[in-house]
Amino acid sequence: MYFAGGELSLMVIDGSVVKSSRWAAVGDKLWLGDISPNCEGRRVQDAKITGIPEPGYKLAIQLARCKAKNKLSPETLAKRRTQIRN
Repeated sequence: MYFAGGELSLMVIDGSVVKSSRWAAVGDKLWLGDISPNCEGRRVQDAKITGIPEPGYKLAIQLARCKAKNKLSPETLAKRRTQIRN
């Protein structure tokens, strides 16, 4: 997950196969790669979503299987959000 131009984006390379409707629930600008086996024979898929709206953040984190490194206070979170948008 990364910010580009003030928008949250997500790129998964060789991730677990997920229904396309779950990816589409995260955001509109979706690109899905083919489902193919990796070198170990496990089915994997690439996905990219740009411009994820705030309601889709939680699902994006779940689908990307990201782990939270720290918990921000509500004040710090609000401050960082205004910094990103400006």
